[in-house]
This record gives sequence, structure tokens and C-alpha cells, in this order.
Amino acid sequence: SIWDHFVHRELKKVVDDSTGDIACDSYHRIEDDINMLRNLSVINYSFSLSWSRIFPLGIAKKHNSKGVDHYIKIIDELHKAKIEPMVTLYHWDLPQALQNVGGWKNESIVEAFNSYADFCFHTFGDRVKFWFTFSDPRSITLFGYGSGETAPGEFGLADKVYIVGHNLLRAHAKAWHTYNNKYRSDQKGKVSIILNTHWGSPKDPHHAADVDAAERYMQFSLGWFAHPIYIDGDYPQVMKEFIKRRSFGSNRLPIFTKAEMQSIKGTSDFFALSHYSTRLISNRSNDDYGYDADMEVELAVDKIWPQSVASWLYGVPWGLRRLLYFIKMEYDDPKVWIMINGWTGKGTDTTNDPERIFYHETYLNELFKAMTKDKVNVHGYTAWTLMDNFDWTMGFTERQGLYYINFSTPELVRVPKISAKFYKQLIDTRKFNKISEWESQDLYHDQYFPDNFTWGVTTAAYQIEGGWDEDGKGASIWDKYVKSPAKVIRGGGDGTIACDSYHHPDRDVRLIKMLNVTHYMLSLSWSRILPTGKNSSINGDGVAYYHRVLDGLADAGIEPVLTLYHWDLPNEIATFGGWSVLVTADIFEEYAFTCFQLFGYRVRTWVTIYDPFAIAWQGYGDGSLAPGVSWDPGSVPYTAGKTLLLSHAKAYRAYHKYFQQSQGGTIGMVFGSDWVEAFDSLIPQHVTAAERYMDFTLGWFADPIFHGDYPTTMLNNKFQPRILKLSPDEKKLIHGTHDFLALAHFMVGLTIPDRLRYVSCTDKGNYRCDRAAEAVSNWIWPKTGAPNRTITPLGIRKLLNYTAQRYPDAGSVWVAANGAAQRSNNLTDLDDATRIRYLKKYTNEVLKAIRLDGVNVTGYFAWTLMDCFEWTAGYTERYGFFAINHSDPERPATPKSSIEAYRAIISCNGFLQDERDSIQSSRFPEDFGWSLVFPCSAWNESGKGESIWDRYVHTHKIFGGGSGDVACDSYHKIDADIAALQRLNATHYRFSLSWPRIFPRGVVNSTNYNKAGVDYYNKLINNLIALNITPMVTLYHWDLPQALQESMGGWLNESIIEIFADYADFCFNTFGDRVQLWFTFNEPYNTAWLGYGLGVAAPGEFEPLENPYKVAHNIIRSHAEVWHIYDDKYRNIQGGQVSIVLNSYWGEPLDPNSPLDMEAAQRYVQFSLGWFAHPIYVNGEYPHLMKSKVEERSPPGKSRLPEFTEEQKKWIQDDQKLIHGTHDFLALSHFFKGLAVPDRLRDVRRKLSYRRDRAAEALSDWTWPKTGAKNRAFTPSALRQLLIYASSHYPEPGGIWIAGNGAAQWSRGATNTDDSMRSRYFKKYINEMLKAVHLDGVNVTGYFAWTLMDCFEWSAGYTEHYGFYAINHTDPGLSGIPKSSIVTYGNIIGCNGFVSNNSGDPCLHLRTDFFIHHPYTPPYLTCPRAAKLEVLGSIMKVMLCSAVLTIQFSSYKSLKRFKGI
Repeated sequence: SIWDHFVHRELKKVVDDSTGDIACDSYHRIEDDINMLRNLSVINYSFSLSWSRIFPLGIAKKHNSKGVDHYIKIIDELHKAKIEPMVTLYHWDLPQALQNVGGWKNESIVEAFNSYADFCFHTFGDRVKFWFTFSDPRSITLFGYGSGETAPGEFGLADKVYIVGHNLLRAHAKAWHTYNNKYRSDQKGKVSIILNTHWGSPKDPHHAADVDAAERYMQFSLGWFAHPIYIDGDYPQVMKEFIKRRSFGSNRLPIFTKAEMQSIKGTSDFFALSHYSTRLISNRSNDDYGYDADMEVELAVDKIWPQSVASWLYGVPWGLRRLLYFIKMEYDDPKVWIMINGWTGKGTDTTNDPERIFYHETYLNELFKAMTKDKVNVHGYTAWTLMDNFDWTMGFTERQGLYYINFSTPELVRVPKISAKFYKQLIDTRKFNKISEWESQDLYHDQYFPDNFTWGVTTAAYQIEGGWDEDGKGASIWDKYVKSPAKVIRGGGDGTIACDSYHHPDRDVRLIKMLNVTHYMLSLSWSRILPTGKNSSINGDGVAYYHRVLDGLADAGIEPVLTLYHWDLPNEIATFGGWSVLVTADIFEEYAFTCFQLFGYRVRTWVTIYDPFAIAWQGYGDGSLAPGVSWDPGSVPYTAGKTLLLSHAKAYRAYHKYFQQSQGGTIGMVFGSDWVEAFDSLIPQHVTAAERYMDFTLGWFADPIFHGDYPTTMLNNKFQPRILKLSPDEKKLIHGTHDFLALAHFMVGLTIPDRLRYVSCTDKGNYRCDRAAEAVSNWIWPKTGAPNRTITPLGIRKLLNYTAQRYPDAGSVWVAANGAAQRSNNLTDLDDATRIRYLKKYTNEVLKAIRLDGVNVTGYFAWTLMDCFEWTAGYTERYGFFAINHSDPERPATPKSSIEAYRAIISCNGFLQDERDSIQSSRFPEDFGWSLVFPCSAWNESGKGESIWDRYVHTHKIFGGGSGDVACDSYHKIDADIAALQRLNATHYRFSLSWPRIFPRGVVNSTNYNKAGVDYYNKLINNLIALNITPMVTLYHWDLPQALQESMGGWLNESIIEIFADYADFCFNTFGDRVQLWFTFNEPYNTAWLGYGLGVAAPGEFEPLENPYKVAHNIIRSHAEVWHIYDDKYRNIQGGQVSIVLNSYWGEPLDPNSPLDMEAAQRYVQFSLGWFAHPIYVNGEYPHLMKSKVEERSPPGKSRLPEFTEEQKKWIQDDQKLIHGTHDFLALSHFFKGLAVPDRLRDVRRKLSYRRDRAAEALSDWTWPKTGAKNRAFTPSALRQLLIYASSHYPEPGGIWIAGNGAAQWSRGATNTDDSMRSRYFKKYINEMLKAVHLDGVNVTGYFAWTLMDCFEWSAGYTEHYGFYAINHTDPGLSGIPKSSIVTYGNIIGCNGFVSNNSGDPCLHLRTDFFIHHPYTPPYLTCPRAAKLEVLGSIMKVMLCSAVLTIQFSSYKSLKRFKGI
């Protein structure tokens, strides 16, 4: 093949000079390979045929029988193992004989490939149902015939690639038609082509040129082959235009004939995708020549993305989801198989490959979201690859397999890696492991920190001061390091000026004061005070500078914490060995003594050395920090470590001997410490690796101070002779030199035995080899702007507990530095939301360590005051509360949003609830209505017609499975439902009518309705009234008759307005004599956007551009029509009221001080609530903000948002009534609050859509407690804010009903009846509603809790449990068990509000045991008195039984209700 030829001919083309002559030897090891597949539990196996093994010369004349027999055996063995073969005809290995005549440049190869494909279909097709013509044709063209990097090694960037791509498309189409015409009818198989692409995301999504460039990249990359096959048989228009424009007179892109276009179009039975990574795309004009230049784009990556050893492969899981959505949108929602997706490890790796687990886990999770949230039609996933193999030009230097092979041994034994275990478990269980504890810490602890708790902020001298050689300052090791050409500072820059704090001490103090902190930790520059490092040369100007800072702090009432050494050793000392020579300890002692003399009378807390581990290892081991020593990483770090310990101890002893008594201060060391745990706690090697990691980092320095010697693991290490032992005198000197324990914490990791990727363990040794433990970050952990520094707040709590247990004599513990870097390098980006969440989460975990675990934490210092020089990261990582413009000589500081968050925590000294969350004891108005909401089921009984949800659940994937066919079976359990309502003291009950239950096909015929359906609703209404429960009826709650959807497009067709009006008219006429409160629609936003825009709800229509606006328009007109029917025909007789239940998502600006966030919040609310409320309650038109935004993004002169005619406006607004429009009250459902920001275009909706029009997204604060429904957090104050907003924007004399509100428990199995979270939810939300009534004057007239019992929750199936009764859906009887929340809600209703639990008020009578003894069954079925009165009607039975219940209940409301019975 061309690869056989390439690896033997093209010297140095393969990096390790290896070949695929033997590779994994799968030709002789079929059984071994099949056993691997069995062990993995896979049901499909994708492999390729070698064309030259079947036809050695490529021409399909005489086949090689041994090659054919080989593949027959593979296929037969796969079938025996019940594994479906998926066969690729061509994966890069063209017969060399064909390459000798031009290969894929020669159009005659099209016929040759077709003959080969024909033979394969004929020979293997009876046992193969999935075929792929080519794998990654783009790489064949670009690297094989463009850059020449891979076989056949031809170089021809300008034109050959397009010729080759042209022939590949023609060959694919011809082979597809051969299968379609000759074999499909008999073999019943499918044929596709595997297309590879990165996802291209605009580097700046707010820059139109970058957005266009990203679209162009996708068309050049994926569209090159996908557009002809899946759209119109031709190349993408943008590709044709750009290549033609850059061809300088001739078109380098070949042209398909019309016949060829017709032949290519549609030649795929599903979409097969190969995908690894993502690129950030920006626009770039150029004068270069070739494929890359033709795109006119520039590709980049984000530095925080995890990178594999392959230079091109970065882990960017979200890119897969966006790519899948792009495919859905661009190529008409095809069936998708992901055929290639995987991670690359180093050739020296063995079986420990956690990154591969992270890669597959995170990518599969994004795939799962694409399927469940975006409704992408994905049918399968194939991991690349089964085992380590010959990886093209990388030879055996990179590994991508789930199984490890030692290629240096002839046995080539296949050994499963830990990733194989993960993949098998995933396949066996079909689900991800339970969310780890790192991600499940949602409970927010509301309590104070101790009264004397210290709040501070930390800086370091070199990072902020500047003035590096001014006023007599000596050079430090960092001054030298940053100027060394061998040392790379990311993004350039140095600390020569930094934040220029040396010239702006007053500014710094002012900024510190703004933070409201009590303490400020700053470091002294040793070489600013002692230029040579020795106390023979004190620099008066340097001393004066620090006195100015201390003066300013004293005036501001801020306590200084002074660090003697934060990494900036005087360079003169470094030239004599620095920390690598023990004599430096004596010099440091003299320096410390000098500082105690100069500043000690005004400093109460001293730190000797900040993070000695980083100094010893990174400064004197791997050389990644100044002074950059790396010549002996097996000995020098240990010597430096000993010197640092002795330095600390001598300074500590000097302070306590000479200064402590007079100055009264404390002194200690700040230990830099990650927190690590075993990657797999069931693997002993991983557990011991975690222990070693902690010993060799924190323990290295803390153990000698707190225990008197190094950790046992270090002393017992086989390399121990290189670790300088502590003499008895040194142990005595060091032991006990602490007044506190201080930690700097930034990273959490999962440990495995170190794979030693980056170091070599020579005879001289290496600290990393001694530690033999590597920490990796789980990709699912949220990222900060610094590599490997994730947001894992539980780590700090675990670290604090660990230190308290390991060092019980430490006394007080404080967090001396902790913070997150901002990802953006844009100085104007002051919205540091990630840092806000980080601060809240981490400080709350510190609070838990104090209050729940008993750790004596006495202070917390945030890193850092302002964006500064972050060592080798330069200015690319921004940790500050203030943004510093380092290009401005004045270094102006601008506050970020996180300042307010930190100030709030400090001001409160914790996380106690504010006034908005406190409980107000008071009652609602006497006539306040209490209700529940519930639908019913029995989907095809008693003449009911099919609804769009009946169809949807049987044709779409519902999370957790299930359907609403039976649901809670309320159709057969009216009595049980009403009994449950009665136990809750409900005054009202809101339920919806099923349109197809009354008119099975939707069209109204007053003489041909479904009598059984009408009888059911009559019975329900009558029984409710008999128990004095007011029925509130919704005409439409998402369940359109399927017949109307199929025949006319449902709500897209304006003809439905009249049909809905006829249906409503019938309902008013039939039930209106007993129903006083009507709702036309429930949550029309969901119908318009979720049902007809995103397609994630019934009827599953995906068209986000215009559909949502058309549907909403027709719904509003339908509502107005129905309201007028009631007003004109029935109101005078029946005396009822009509309204509509509107979704009311609440959005507030993430940063209230940001105009952009304020505008985003306005758009967010106007595009949801205002979309429907503004026409109905204001002026008959859509909100002006909405109209203008949609018009901006619509074709000139034609807005995608429909216009109401003047007549329709009057009809909707009902000008004749003047005071109000087509409404009698305002009804809102509320479940969600978000923090609004301008849309960051995280989704893949490149084309126009409702979401793009809105241009606002809502984030959830990580500190908000979670409910069981995704994105529905616990934010009770939002309900009050919503009510205030609604009452002012949509004033309604008829009052406001909260027509739907509740919280879900999440479960895939039986529901826990102890739903204390839901109890808190109802208590808090209802109390906020009470405040709106009494404190804000909002006319709220009723509240509906969602819902009576756990039911079918639309696309969430039965995984979200909102009910007061837990329903066992596996029990045919659908028995219901009351949850604890029923007591909370029942007591609120019984008291008509809130009274003190200690008041003794008789309304507080409900107890859980009552409901346990009275399960979800009709009470009168077991009523002995009623059983003797069968001659009486059922209503009398209910009345008598109600009297019995009155005695049992004795509630405030019940006594009133049943008085006289």
C-alpha cells in the first residue's frame, strides 16, 4: 500500500523510524482482538479493509483469497460474539500500484474504487449492514496530496487537494449507487462516509468578521464533502466564491456537471462523524496560496484547554455538542453516528490513562446533552481506538488505545487500561457514574463566621511594586530571570513596572479599603531593604516606602500581615547558591532580625516564607520559577528545602527570643498545598500515590515544623540518601516553630502513580521520581483562567480537615491565599462572574469546615488585590479585584464585579439570609385562593383522540424513558385526586381539559363530541363543587390534537384560531355554568419556543428562525378571540372570568452596575413574559425592545416578527373596555430565575433564531441551592421581585394569580418521601408572595402549587418529581404516598399564611402521621357511615364523609367550610 511504500521510502517521515509491518499483528491475532471487544461489552466494531490485501494491485480482477478469508473470519467471529461489524472500505491505504498511475489525482480511480467496493458488497454484504466508503477524505487530500505529511507524500497545496477531493466525492457517490442499485434490497444495509472536522468557534463571538470566519471554516472543513452529499450535490457557495477569487484567472476548484451533482446529492444513509477537538477562528486576510490560505481564517486554541501529547489535540468537550447541533441545523437533522473520537497519550504511557477517561466522559456527556437537550438524532458512538497501534507518522510515540501493547516484545499482549474499565462500565450501565462529591455540594451553609474572623487580601512585592532598580534597590532573582532569553514569560512582560505600587502606595491603600477587609498581607522585597541581601547595606528609601504603606494601612484601620520572603531572593545571594546552600539560612536570619527591628512595633503578624515547596521544587528542581535551577533535580531541591526550613526556624526563634514579648506578635510559615485524592480509590496504588503526593508537598515542610522530622515516606524512600537528613539539633530547632498554620490553596487533583512523562529517572535521581505520584484534573470540573486550576471548592474543606487532623497542635489555621484567575485578557471585561462564584463557594466551604467540622479556621485572604505580574504567566492570568491597565503609565485601577461579592461576604461575616429571605409572620387576605395544578391521562381510552404529546413520546427519546399513556391515571381516579385535595385544605383546583378527549380530531362538532370525555369532566367539576373546591379550568395545556398538527401544521396555521375558538365556545357552553375561572392557554412561551422552535417538546418542530414568532402570534390571536367569545356570549349569564397563564422567567443583571447586563436583563424578560403580556395587557403590540431587536436581525424591510393589524390590536386590547384588554386578571407561572448577561453565543445557532434575537442568556449562581430540575434553582426572592415588576408593568384590577410554582426532586427510581427541600421551597416562596402583598401592595389573589402528585414531566419523563404525593409508577394501582411537604403546604393553607410555630394556633394541626394513616385513597370508600347509606347519591356520601374528616382535621379552613353539615 502507499503506507508500506511511504514508511520504507520516506526517511524521517515517521518520528521514531518505525513501520506498520507488524503493528499490533492483528492479522494473526483475531481471537485476541475479539476477546478485547467482548470484554468491553461493545455491540459494534468499526474496522477497515485493506484494499491491497484483497486486490494487491488495486484492480478488481483476481482477488487474494487469503485476504478475503481473513476478513470473512473477522466478520464471522464478530457475529458469534454478537458484535455488529461496521466496515470501512478505505482508510488511507491505497494500493501502491494505483498510486503509481496518479492515485486519487487520476479520475480513472473512481471506477477502480467502485469495482473494489462492488466486490466487497458482494462478498461480505450478507453479514455487514453498515458500510463506509471513506474515512476522513479531508485528511487524505490535505496531508497526502497537499502538505505531503502522510502517504503518498505528495506536495501540492494549490490545486491537487481539490482534484483529489473531487475524485473522492465521485468515487463515494458511485459506490453508494452500486450498493443502492444492486444490494440494498437483499442485504438491507446502509452506506455512509466518515467526515472529520474540528468545531470552529468564533474567537470573538461579538465580532461579525470572526463569526463569518468560523462559518467559512466549517464550510471549508466539513462542508467541503458534506454539502455536496447532504444538500445539493455541489460545494458550499462560500467555498466556491473564495477559491475562485483567489485563483487569479482560473478556478482551482473543479466543477461538477449537473449529472454529477444529481448523482452525489443524497448519497448517504446517515451522517458519520469523526471529531477530536475545537479551534477558535478569526478572520485573516492573506496573500498566501493554497487550501489554508483560501479560507482566510486564523486558527487558535485557548491556553486553558487540556492538551494531549499530540500537538493538534486539545480536549474541548463543548465543541462536540455545538458541532452536532450545527449538523442538525445545516444538514436537515440527519441520523448521526460518531465513528471516531478519542485521546492521545505518550508512547511511554502504560495502563494509567486518566485523561482518556476524562476525554470520553466529558465528550460523551456533551453528546448526551446534544441528544436530550438539543434533540440531535445521534444513534451511536465509537471510541477511537481499541488498542495502541501504529499512529501514522507518529509511529509508536503516541498511544490512543483503550488497551496497552508493549511493542518492544514479540508477544504484543493486550492489557486493558483504566480507560477500558471506564468504557466497559459505561456500556454495561448505559449511564454515567453518580455525580461525584466534587460536583454535588449544592447545599449552601447559611451562618456566621466567628466574631473575630480575619478577612484579608494578599499580594507579593515583585508582582506589584515595580521600581525594580530605583532608589538604591538591588536586583532580585526575578529581575534577572525575566530578562534571560532562555526563560519564557507567557505573553511577554516582566515585573519591571508591574502595577507600579512603589510609586502609588496611597492608591493601593485606597483599593484595599474599598474591599472592606480587616487585614492586608503584603511581602517585603528583600533586595529593596538590603540591596546585597546582607544587613550591612540598609536602603533607607526602601524602608521609607514600606513605612508609607504601613502608615496608610494604619490610617485606614487595616492590620498588616508582613511576609519576609515571597520568592524574590536578592540576586547577589543567588550567585553564591541561594537557597541551595545552607549558609543562606544565617543570612535570612539577619534579614528577618532587621525587619523585626524596623517594622515590628507596628506589625502583629509575620510570615517567614511563602510556599517553600514552590521555591524548592520549581525554583531549584525543574527550574520553572526563578532562579531557574534545574541541573540536579534529585538533590538540589532537597537541599533548598532544608535551607528554607532552617531559615524559617531561625527567624521564628529570633522573633520569640528578642521581639515577641515587646511587640506581641505571632509568626509562622505559609504552606502552599494542593489537595489530592486517589483517581480510583479501589486501586491501592492510586491511594498510596495520593498519600505520597501529600507527604512530598505539604508534609515535606509542615511535618518537620509540627512533628519534628520529614514524613516517613520521604525518609523510607529508596532515594533517601539524597534527602539531607535533619540532625537532632536541627530537628529541635525546627520543631514547634509555629504560632499558626497558614495555607495557600489553588488546586485539586486526582492521583495516579507518576507516569514520568516529563522527567527521566537517572542514577542521580529526581524529586518527581521519588514522589512517584502525578495529579490530574478531572475535565468535568469547571475551569478558571489558569491551566490546571479548577473550581473544586470541596477541596479546600477537605484540606482544612486534613491539616487539622494531621497537625492537631497547630492552633489556629488560616487560608493565606486562595483565588481564581479570569479567563479573559480583555481589560474592559470587568464582569468576572467566575471569580464571584469561586469566592462564594470557597468561602462557604471554609465556613462549613468551621461550623460543621470544627476546624479552627481564623482567617481567609483572597488572592489578589489587583491584576499583577503572575510569574511565568506574565499578565495573561488575572486574579485581581481591580483591573490594571498595564499599557497606561499611570496604571489606573478599575473595580471588577467580584468586589461587591467579597464585600458582601465580609460585611455579613458570612452567609446569613438577608431580609428578603426571612420569614414574615402574617396572613393572606381572607378570600385568598389556594390551589394545586394537575393534568390527567388515559391517552387512548373511551374515544380520546391522539394528542401531539401522545405522538411525541412514542417517537422521541424521553429522559429516563416512559410516557404519559397512563401517567398518574387521574382519568380513573377522580375520587382519589379530590380526596388528596381535601386533605390539603385546597380552596381551588386548576386542571386542564384535554382537547382531543372532547374532540378526538380537534375539529368541533357540537353533535359529535366524545361523550365519555365530557362526562369525565362533568363528574370532576361536580365532585369538586360538592366539596366546596372551586374548579379553575385551562382550555389548552400543550396537548393539541395530533390530527390538527398533521393536517394543517398546528399552531403554525392561522386557521387554527377559528377551530380553537369553536372548541372554547363548546367548553364555555358545556361547563361554564359551574366554572367561574378560565384560562385559555398555559405557558404559551413553551409551546412557541420549545415545541416549534427548538423542537425539544411536542410537536418536536425544529425551526428557530420564524416558527416561534408565528406560533406565538396565532396563540395571542386565539386567546383574544376566545376571550371575546366569553365576554360577548357568556359573561352576563355565567359571571366568570377569563385569562391566560404566562411563563414568567425572571432575569436580573449579573452585574447591576453594568449597562450591558442591565439591558440583557430587560431583553430577557421582555422576550419571555413581555412577548405575550405586552400585547394583552398594554397596547396590543409586541414590546418595542423586542420589535426592534428582531427587525435588526431580519431581512431589510421584512421583520420575522409578525405585525398585528390595527383591527387585531383593538381586538386584543379590547378598546371598548378601555381599562383593560382581553384579560380579567393576570396569571403567572414561575419556576426560574437567572442572572442575565449579553448572549455569549455559546450555542451553535449560527443562523438567526429567537435566541440570537434575544441576545441575552441567564446564568445560575453556583451558590443558589439546587432543586431536582436542571437550571431551576432555589431563589425565593425572585418571586417577590417578579410580582412587583408585573404589578407595575401590567396593572390588573382583577389581581394576580400565581398559577404554577413548585420544586422538583430528582430521581430515576422511587421518590424519597422526606422532601424537606420542597418544604423549604414552598415556605420561602409563599412567604415572599406574602411580603409582596403586605409590604409592596401587590394584589395577589391566589397561589397554585405544582403539583398534586408526581406525574409525567414532559421531556423529563418521571425523573423530576414535583408532587405532594409520591406515585409508584411501577405499581398498576399507582398507589400514592404522602411526602413531608404536604404538611408544610397544608398548614400554610390552614393558617391562610404564616403563624409562629410556638403560637399554639389551632391552624397548625397537620401532622405527617395523619397522611401516613390516610394514604392516597378516597376517604369515603372506607367511611363506615357512608357504607350504610348506599341509597343516597354519591354527593351525600362525600358530604357525610367530609363531616367525619372535619373531626379528624379540625382546621381553621375546614371548620369554616363544613360548618352546618
